[in-house]
Amino acid sequence: SEIATCMANHLSPPLPLQSRFRNRGSFLHIVTIPSSQFHNPAIPSPTMDIPAIDLTQTFPRSPRDTSIGGYVVAARCVDKCRAVLNGTAGEYHSGCPLDEVWLDFAGIKYKAFHKFVSSGADDAAISDWVTKKSKQKKRSQVIAWNNKMRDYRISKMDMGLQEFLEDYIPENIPAGKIVRVWFDVYDIEENRI
Repeated sequence: SEIATCMANHLSPPLPLQSRFRNRGSFLHIVTIPSSQFHNPAIPSPTMDIPAIDLTQTFPRSPRDTSIGGYVVAARCVDKCRAVLNGTAGEYHSGCPLDEVWLDFAGIKYKAFHKFVSSGADDAAISDWVTKKSKQKKRSQVIAWNNKMRDYRISKMDMGLQEFLEDYIPENIPAGKIVRVWFDVYDIEENRI
């Protein structure tokens, strides 16, 4: 996401999300991805409708969502990848540092992930693919990593990221909202908590 990209590169933050989405529509939009963007000719109908989020109108799923392969971050990664393919990513990025944290842990290359998502696969198929391709075969490993990510405190980040968030949070998170862990930044800014 744009927050992670800015944090990784120590850049100035983008406009707060609240100021970018004036008229958010429903969470899920059905769009047709042009067949020229499909990489898997084995999919029966390359012009089928697949769920894709218009990230110029709404937000990707929470980084806490575990609906793809049981991993946190994965569903958000899928939403951003689909939006990039559809040209509706807005200021979100696919393959950003947050996505890479998950992909590195799972042992999945971004290029392979992007290719599979671009095939038109739905969430269930992507979840199955992630489970098969992941180097993490024990559920306990995934659970432990998920909990580590859910509990990842800003005070444990490298100093450059801490410095970035020290300014970013008061500028972009509403007064009175308390950020206890990294994922809170996303969920508060995207109006989930």
